Amino acid sequence: MCLHILLMSTFVALPGQLADAGFPAAEHWKVYLATMVIAFAAVVPFIIYAEVKRRMKQVFLFCVGLIIVAEIVLWGAGQHFWELVIGVQLFFLAFNLMEALLPSLISKESPAGYKGTAMGVYSTSQFLGVALGGSLGGWIDGTFDGQTVFLAGAVLAMVWLAVASTMKEPPMSAACAWKFQRISLLTTG
Repeated sequence: MCLHILLMSTFVALPGQLADAGFPAAEHWKVYLATMVIAFAAVVPFIIYAEVKRRMKQVFLFCVGLIIVAEIVLWGAGQHFWELVIGVQLFFLAFNLMEALLPSLISKESPAGYKGTAMGVYSTSQFLGVALGGSLGGWIDGTFDGQTVFLAGAVLAMVWLAVASTMKEPPMSAACAWKFQRISLLTTG
């Protein structure tokens, strides 16, 4: 839920910040497209690393930390266009990686007979996060300003990091271990 709260609250404030930096609204898609393409390409090695090296927790915590950094960069960017772009890039990198990791983590942690239920709860929490993030982000932006939305996002992500740091490394399924061992063998020799 935190991931989607952060997504929506950030993107409630971001268009106004980009416009304040002198970047026309009709051109915003260029920033989003470029940063998404880079993030998609960068995510694959992290996913393989997390699975092959059994470092799912570390990569997860790295992503939450990267979201904190992204929100702080966005908060401090003010009307500086390239700082906003860097913040967006960091955010999308962490977000896309989390979008790939979270379903895998949920599947690994769920009992065999409850995987569908767990994924349903996860899907519902995504939609609740979108609703809460949009509402809270809009309220904070309207009451204060866009930069305060990013600051609130950084604080939420810090709380999330503190809670997430207590989780244990998830187990690796035998099928997954075999598949990633084979990929590792193919790429190393």
